[in-house]
Amino acid sequence: MKRKLSFIPVLIALSGCAPTPRIVRIQAQNDDLVLNLATETHPCGTISLGAERISYIIACTQGGKANLPRHSVRLNWQAGELAATRADNGIPLFRVRCNRTQFDQIKAWQHAAPKQ
Repeated sequence: MKRKLSFIPVLIALSGCAPTPRIVRIQAQNDDLVLNLATETHPCGTISLGAERISYIIACTQGGKANLPRHSVRLNWQAGELAATRADNGIPLFRVRCNRTQFDQIKAWQHAAPKQ
């Protein structure tokens, strides 16, 4: 006896499997370090690291946007991802895929940028 599978549960399950964005380009721009993000199929956001502020707009997966004081955000590299959390309470802000070389470039820029 053949069972018919409903496609609705499959579609619901797949909606939670959206690909995590990855860093596709890192460039200095107007005294900020700008990280361009994309999924496998399309561009989906930017993260701008400035001397005083960190701002981001992410339009894929977790989505979100913010403009926060630089000292209020912690950036860590965990399991191949750049993970940003609030420094005061550890609440996650975003996660994007990046390699260790990209993360080292981001950290080097942060240490070289003047802190206000």
